[in-house]
Amino acid sequence: MFLKRDQDAKVLCGPHPENIVLFDQWHVILSVLRLAHIDVIVLKGAALLETVYQDITFRPLSDLDLLFRGGDVEKVQKILSQHAFLPFPQSRTSYIKPGKIPIIIDIHMDLGFLEQEPLERIWGEALPATIASVPVLVLSHEHTILYLISHLVLSHGYPLAKWVQDIDVYIRKYEGWINWPLIIDRLKSNQLRVPAYYVFLRIQNIFQTPIPKEIMEILRPKNQFSLQAKIVQLAMHSERPIPYIDYILPVILKNGLGSKIKIIFTYLFPERFEMIKRYNISIPILVYPFYLVRWLNLSWKVIAGLAHITLQVINKIFNSGK
Repeated sequence: MFLKRDQDAKVLCGPHPENIVLFDQWHVILSVLRLAHIDVIVLKGAALLETVYQDITFRPLSDLDLLFRGGDVEKVQKILSQHAFLPFPQSRTSYIKPGKIPIIIDIHMDLGFLEQEPLERIWGEALPATIASVPVLVLSHEHTILYLISHLVLSHGYPLAKWVQDIDVYIRKYEGWINWPLIIDRLKSNQLRVPAYYVFLRIQNIFQTPIPKEIMEILRPKNQFSLQAKIVQLAMHSERPIPYIDYILPVILKNGLGSKIKIIFTYLFPERFEMIKRYNISIPILVYPFYLVRWLNLSWKVIAGLAHITLQVINKIFNSGK
């Protein structure tokens, strides 16, 4: 295999036989989608287990992430309901089939924080693959690396072992096929250059991942002592998740005041439907007081996260002075 270990590498190797049950169920759904002529791109863990690890039991897996064209989503939701899937509580895009091993499917219509990647480009560059014995599509090599980085940094803000390992193994598998100059351009346009540098640095320290030296030099932050660089560095080298960092990093990493305000606005004012579902509001008019609850809750989370970061910085300075 492609894996290497050292004292910092907490790799979650298999076997995970429960994945066999998941893939059997996903085979049914993917087959029905194919018969319905609905295009699908399989994302993240399920795609990696089949195409890179080539062993579906190798690492833990919790759900199936699928990217659809916007016009197909209603058809997909109908198919899922016909196969005993129920809307997941507090989510408008996740579905669950209850059982001893719950089957969870997440519906995506875009790649989240990769806002500068047009859907036409994503679909146009997608590659054919076979997942759960069904012909489907997976992301291009470049989009896969971008998506894994954005998911790790912006969706979670913590280098969980399996996500770090995924990036390392993917780069090793497709080392000769990856278009690094294209990745650099797209990292810059999606404002992911600084996070990518510290993610790559982390996986190089653990696995000695073969990332070209010239690529690391290009990605290296011009000011490694900037607030943005320091917070990303702390998050990517933290032994445990920094509280609520996933709310802080997307704001810090955005360039321009307008972009930062836009993200803060989406945090504070999610769609009414999302509020009703998230807070399980039975009387729709009561949604408005819950906005105040959300504002207070988010304020506390941000303050707690920033306090934790400040304490880590102080502790680092104190230890370096010993």
